[in-house]
Amino acid sequence: MWKRNFKFEIKSFFFVCLFFIFLEIFFVVAYAASPTLPNQPAGALWQNLLNIISGWVLRLGGVIIFVGGVKFGLAWLNNDADKKSAAISTIIGGALITSLVGFVSIILTL
Repeated sequence: MWKRNFKFEIKSFFFVCLFFIFLEIFFVVAYAASPTLPNQPAGALWQNLLNIISGWVLRLGGVIIFVGGVKFGLAWLNNDADKKSAAISTIIGGALITSLVGFVSIILTL
């Protein structure tokens, strides 16, 4: 029978939370330190860079969701519970990456 490793899960959750906290701090500092052009809320270069990065991060999240869906389909075919749960974790990870784009865009438009 499969045993859950709660220490590893707690450490993983802690590091994921820590990553998102540092990522949020990075975006807040980068936004605060961005040079502003006259009559514009943010510099044109900064806005173009954000648009490029957010577009690619959105695509990356979509690819990860797709890969998780394929993994789930193959696990369903083999009726393997461990692989199904790993595939669902991959899908959730892709959804988190995709939602990060929306979260950052909301934060930066305030």
